[in-house]
Amino acid sequence: MTKKHFIAVASDVRRHVEVAQRQPDVDAAMDAVHVMAKAYCAVFQRANPLFDEERFMRACGFREEKGDRP
Repeated sequence: MTKKHFIAVASDVRRHVEVAQRQPDVDAAMDAVHVMAKAYCAVFQRANPLFDEERFMRACGFREEKGDRP
């Protein structure tokens, strides 16, 4: 996988973050999106050893510190 792929997926995850922030149970919704983003990280790390998880999580809309919520 390439940087182009990672950017496209991060953009999609960011849209899920934005939707999750508008849900009545924002905590549960954000937890679900966070789990999904971390699952992508595991796949991407196996596909590309140079994959930068922190950078991806920031691109998804999570804070820098260990992928904390926005």
